[in-house]
Amino acid sequence: MNGVQKDKNTNKSFDEKLSELEEVGFILISKIRILIIYAMLKGCIFPSEIKRTINVGFPSISKNLSMLKSKGFITCINPKSKKGRIYLVNEITNKFKGIITEKALEYSIPQRIV
Repeated sequence: MNGVQKDKNTNKSFDEKLSELEEVGFILISKIRILIIYAMLKGCIFPSEIKRTINVGFPSISKNLSMLKSKGFITCINPKSKKGRIYLVNEITNKFKGIITEKALEYSIPQRIV
C-alpha cells in the first residue's frame, strides 16, 4: 500500500474527500450560492428562472453563476449565447444535493423546486 488510506465504499482517499468538502464549502458559505444551486437541482435552468425562484437581482445571480462556473460547480451549455443561457449543475455538485437542499430549506425556499 502507498500509505494513503482508501475508503472501502468509494475507493477515494481521505485527501480526495477532504478536497471535495472544501470545494462544496464555497457554496455553503453563501446563502445566494446555496439558493442558486438549489434552484438548479431540478435540471437545466435559465437565469430568469433562478431569479423568479429565489427573488434575487440579476447582477447578483450573474456574478454568482460566473463564480460557480469558474469553480466547476455548474456548466453553461450554450456559452456563446448572449441571451437565454442555460445552466446545469455538474457531477460534484450533485454529490452534495442533500446538504445543499437542507441548507436551502433553512432559508424557507419551497420544496417544490427539487
